[in-house]
Amino acid sequence: MSLVSRSRLKTNFPAGVQVPDKPSKHRLPTLTEGNRPPDLRAIIVGALDERWRTVVRDTKRARSRPTEKSVHDLRVAFRRLMAALDIVRMVTPNSGATKLRKQLHAYLKSLSALRDTQVQIIETESLVKEYPDSMRFLKSLRREETVRSKQAAKEILKIDPESMKSSFERIATKTEDLLISSVMRKNAQSILRGMLAKLYVRTVVLRKQIQNSDRRRIDFIHELRLVYKRFRYSVEILHPVLPLVSEPLMSRMNEYQKSLGAIHDKAVLQSVFDSYLKGADGKERKHRDLKAGQFSKLCDSLSKNVEEEINRFLIIMDEIDDFWKHLK
Repeated sequence: MSLVSRSRLKTNFPAGVQVPDKPSKHRLPTLTEGNRPPDLRAIIVGALDERWRTVVRDTKRARSRPTEKSVHDLRVAFRRLMAALDIVRMVTPNSGATKLRKQLHAYLKSLSALRDTQVQIIETESLVKEYPDSMRFLKSLRREETVRSKQAAKEILKIDPESMKSSFERIATKTEDLLISSVMRKNAQSILRGMLAKLYVRTVVLRKQIQNSDRRRIDFIHELRLVYKRFRYSVEILHPVLPLVSEPLMSRMNEYQKSLGAIHDKAVLQSVFDSYLKGADGKERKHRDLKAGQFSKLCDSLSKNVEEEINRFLIIMDEIDDFWKHLK
């Protein structure tokens, strides 16, 4: 049963379905078929509901076992719910969504270190055959994973959806009540298009910075990754009121995000490996000098991998302009 007690809103609405302006006392009226466009109120509250239930489910799974997949799924669930709350903040500023979003962001950050280490292990396992000495680095990552898994398990125990339930219900109800009016829904749709436009403009600025800067290119790519995630997750929610957004387009947008993620993962691995080779004083550790040649080759390989991912991304970087054409 849905957590949004006053709406009991399902999330998979038939095309052309709209919720009437006048709601019942305890739930939204039964949806009826018609030629009218999808109802923004149903879309937003439905997205909140679906994403909330996913957070609850994935929290339970991660508590049971903080694997690479379960931690990744939980972090994605946080980001998707945060994107829904970002939309709510735009149309219902005093709903309390900002406070809940900050809480979710804190939970997200608490799991970042474990997630990064788990990704680094996967990446390094693929290198061991070509660079046998990297097994020592892999073992150090696995030791780090053990420590961070214990830390993450404690952090996951702190995630208590039940304690956030009443806040979430208030947010959903305020949003639902505000968007009862067709005039308010129309205004909200204009506001949300403006939000997407602002995010798109930010990507334009960042892409120019990526093209014009070698020294800080990786920093700008990282920032673009964060901005683009919010952009794509917002489109994912709002696509029923964006007539030109199709499944193939959403698939392309997802691949774009994966390309940015691949750069991030390989760049972080390169940085961690560089730190592994150095002591607290920044000098290479003497007990590894005997086989410095292989480590040097591995350093070069990791650096090359990052550059290759960046070059692949640069080829498709401006595809976001085509994405935007389908949103206007």
